[in-house]
Amino acid sequence: MERNREIYLLAGLTVICLVSGYVMSAFPYLIMLALAPLFRVHELLVRDKWPFQRYFAFILLPLVIAYVFISAFSLSRPDPFLNIVFGALMSVSFYLFWFTDRYSKNRLGYFTLILFWLSMEYAAANLMQGLAEISIGSTLLQLDTIENMSTVTGVTGISAWILFANVLLYYALLRGNGLMQGNFRPLTLIYSLVLIAIPAILSWQFFAELPAEADRSNTYTNLVFGRTAAWVSFLIVLYSIVQRKVNKS
Repeated sequence: MERNREIYLLAGLTVICLVSGYVMSAFPYLIMLALAPLFRVHELLVRDKWPFQRYFAFILLPLVIAYVFISAFSLSRPDPFLNIVFGALMSVSFYLFWFTDRYSKNRLGYFTLILFWLSMEYAAANLMQGLAEISIGSTLLQLDTIENMSTVTGVTGISAWILFANVLLYYALLRGNGLMQGNFRPLTLIYSLVLIAIPAILSWQFFAELPAEADRSNTYTNLVFGRTAAWVSFLIVLYSIVQRKVNKS
């Protein structure tokens, strides 16, 4: 029962941080903590060997609910259908992570999930017009230096930074017993914050002004991070499928 309460609390925290990161311009960096609680939910569900149907529901529902609220409160992302589709697609990244970790063990831990999430953002951008504008990286484009940097990295490059931050903060604050049980890792948190700050510092240093050759349309058309992640993810999934067949034989 206590474990169930923790899962519900973490799922609710993901919804709150995701919605706040998307719609509250005063707190855009909350997005860098939005998925970390969901990583902990994954950890608990796998550890306790919950049935896959319930696992997928506890990942799918918080994401879909969050993006429904985002469509309700965000003037720039008002289409509820697109938001629901995006939330559902992003939940698939957790399924791919669960599948590959079960059959081939993800040696990079939750950093592998970054590849799957970026892959689904890339798929979403190519699936339906307007989904690229909902990507998690779009939340920081209200900041001028980040928007300028996105003309070089594309929106999936900004998404990669946000996802990297979420993974680091998960390891620093929530992994294992973590902060929820009163265990605090100050050095890990400090190292994580330093690494997270590097892209922001680079954006202030080199993208205070829009480069002369920059094209703002590149933000949503330059999907090189997503495309690269998609190819790597394909190979990881393929290897896991092979391993599954080998283990069954």
